[in-house]
Amino acid sequence: MRIDIKQRGVELTSEQLASVTQRIRLALQRFAHDVASVTVTLLDINGPRGGRDKVARVRLRTRQRGAVQIEETDSEVLRALTYAIDRVRRSFVRDLGRQRANAV
Repeated sequence: MRIDIKQRGVELTSEQLASVTQRIRLALQRFAHDVASVTVTLLDINGPRGGRDKVARVRLRTRQRGAVQIEETDSEVLRALTYAIDRVRRSFVRDLGRQRANAV
């Protein structure tokens, strides 16, 4: 599973980037055989003005089922990313369950 992290207006330390990568791997560990790549884009919409303007966009590409993209907004970029990763995982599990139910 390839993980790419893009930052636009958001600067994370190398420790934070390693933590983000680890969170993604742990969340999707069960499905690693089917996940081709994960692209994370972190944005700061308003710049230094603050507010609820940090965006975490997570795009998961699978080998057989297509892609899932989730976007979360929060005042803290890492919190937005945590929510987005959890939503991507739940969406993937839900889609997998639907596919298995339709196969029976």
